[in-house]
Amino acid sequence: MSDFSSQTLASLSTRLETVFEDHRQELTRYASLRLGVPDLAADLVQEAFLKASSIGDLSQIENLRAFLYRVVTNLATDHHRKTKRNRRIFTDVPEDRVASVASSETPDQQLINEEQVQRLTRAIQSLPPQTREIFILFKLEEWKQKDIAAHFKVSLSTVEKKIKQAIIHCKKHLSE
Repeated sequence: MSDFSSQTLASLSTRLETVFEDHRQELTRYASLRLGVPDLAADLVQEAFLKASSIGDLSQIENLRAFLYRVVTNLATDHHRKTKRNRRIFTDVPEDRVASVASSETPDQQLINEEQVQRLTRAIQSLPPQTREIFILFKLEEWKQKDIAAHFKVSLSTVEKKIKQAIIHCKKHLSE
C-alpha cells in the first residue's frame, strides 16, 4: 500500500512538472499582465511551481493547469499587497518630500533621499521593541488595530497610543 502511495505521489509530481513545462510561457505572459512588471513574471511563475510542488498530495486537484493559474494569481496579488504595504510607510511623510523622492532631480537630491530613508529606518529600529512591532504590523503588514491588541494582549487604546508615539518619533527623526 505504501509503495502504491509513493508511486502515485511521484506520478502526480511528474504530471505537475509536465503541465508546468507545457504552460510555462503562457503562465509567464499571464503573470506579466497581472504584475505589470514583465521582469518579475518568470520568477513569480517559478515560485508558483515551487509552491504547487511543495503541497505533496495533488490527487484532489483535477485541473493542474487551472491550479497553477490560481497560484500565480495569488502570488501576484501578494506581490501587489506587499508593494502597497511598503509604500504605506511613507504616508506620514510630507507630500513635498514624497514628490522630491519620486522626481530624483539630481545626484545630490538622491543622496538626501537615501539619507531620509536611512533616518526613517533608524527611527523605526530605535523604537522600543513592542512599539516597533505594533507600528510595523499596522503600517507595513496592514493589521487592524483590534487584531494587534489581541495579538499582544493589550487594550486597543494602548495600540493606538503606541502607533501615535511611533509616528511622532519617526517624524521627529525625519525632520532632524
